[in-house]
Amino acid sequence: KVYNLELFERPGGWQVVTSYGKRTGPLHHRDKTGIVDYLAAYQAFEDAYREKTGKGYKVLNEKRPSLAPPAKTIPSPPPDDLVARLGLLLDPALPVKMPVLLEGLPGTGKTYSVREFAKKGGFSAYLEVGGHNGMESYDFLGGMIPIGGGKTVWMDGPVTNAFRMASKGQKVLLCIDEIGRVPSRERGLFLTALTPHDGAYRLRSGRPIDIDETHGTARMEMIVCPVANISIVATTNSGSNYADVEADDDAGKERWHIIHLKPKESMMKSIIESRLKERGWPTTLASDFLNLQENIRKLKSDSYCAKELTPRLTLRLLDITTHPTQAHIAAAAREMIPALTGRTPEGDIIPEQAESLEQAIGRLAAPKI
Repeated sequence: KVYNLELFERPGGWQVVTSYGKRTGPLHHRDKTGIVDYLAAYQAFEDAYREKTGKGYKVLNEKRPSLAPPAKTIPSPPPDDLVARLGLLLDPALPVKMPVLLEGLPGTGKTYSVREFAKKGGFSAYLEVGGHNGMESYDFLGGMIPIGGGKTVWMDGPVTNAFRMASKGQKVLLCIDEIGRVPSRERGLFLTALTPHDGAYRLRSGRPIDIDETHGTARMEMIVCPVANISIVATTNSGSNYADVEADDDAGKERWHIIHLKPKESMMKSIIESRLKERGWPTTLASDFLNLQENIRKLKSDSYCAKELTPRLTLRLLDITTHPTQAHIAAAAREMIPALTGRTPEGDIIPEQAESLEQAIGRLAAPKI
């Protein structure tokens, strides 16, 4: 049993043609598959190759053109607006995109900007993975899950899901939040896929395919994903205060376009004002949140409390504030004192720190309610 396999361009797209039969005669049987996107056609070509080879056919001839990656678009100088900056680098219309790594202290707008970009970027899907130091490859790629009766099925992890959707023509934005907290081995499984070849990423998903129960063998699925169909961005905290964050080696860093962000009050103010607008509250309240944040930062620098009111905690404070008044902001801030104080050996809140925070909160000139 033999076959020919051909991938060629036609008006409006690409076609995969498989002709097969016996070596002793003409090849009569023909399978035709028309596909618009080259990389999806390339994947169909690979699938046909595995199918026929797995059934014992010998290839007589195979033809497929290589796809040279398009010339890289050089973006104009990036603006101060991080969302617009991401648009220049990760716009789904760009033929070539390099994965972007946003690094900086908490509160520099990393994750917030990615989510805002996802709303405006024209993507079919946005997937976000929260990194942590207990992650395993299963959390990224997926694995077999039981469905009862002694049976299992494969369930894609978020990274595999993103690459699979992109391989089928969808425009996908994938965010790995706090990637520096992911153990280096698991992070390496993902980073290996970020070196494009012939205009595509190739991700080994870990899913077994072409299973031969007779011989006890299988192949690992490889998802061929057009670079043009997926935009990848990751975030990581930087600084000596984040000991559980692992830096990439030089080879790992080369896979990213790195944007280093510095804290800016204007960025935090913009984020708070946006959240206030969503709640229908006056944006003038942003100054109250920022002043409280600064007062507590000074306490922390003078060792009068254990933790700053970080931007993340500031937004949490806003979320738990029930009404748009200084009195209610102060009441919500008092609820957060346990998160900002240390503990005595007996496990109690250190009273001096609680008192210092109470005084800082009192500077809002708000009565207790």
